[in-house]
Amino acid sequence: MTDAPTSHAGTEGFAAERLACINVVHAYNNAIDTGHAERVPSLFTIDAVLEVGGWALTGYDAIRSAMEARAANTARRTTHVTSNVEFTSVGARTAAATSVVLLFVLGSETPLVPSALIRCTDEFVRVDEGEWRFSRRSLVVIAGTV
Repeated sequence: MTDAPTSHAGTEGFAAERLACINVVHAYNNAIDTGHAERVPSLFTIDAVLEVGGWALTGYDAIRSAMEARAANTARRTTHVTSNVEFTSVGARTAAATSVVLLFVLGSETPLVPSALIRCTDEFVRVDEGEWRFSRRSLVVIAGTV
């Protein structure tokens, strides 16, 4: 299936698609940060790939297992702050973007400082229901530790 013409960074159009994809990114962060990592798999397609620090989780079941383990770790409290979102392509059914995440691991540390700086490369697809989901998400730590 071919996608509609692609919009590149700095061009007009596809505003609703961009906003929907940004909402998927924030839903990912918010699910983890509020102790509901088990909700994260619903943001991915069945055959999606989630790469985290060199590890690749392929398919919904692998992502679900990892997020269930993350949800079970109630001692780890985090806040993810996403910035510098840049879309590299946007179409009617597919999109791609890069962004940066500051990861804060919450605890007794004062002052609060970021634990890691993470480069995100995301690919999105619009599924039949019209919702946008990750088809691929790659998270690479460029500074700090997770």
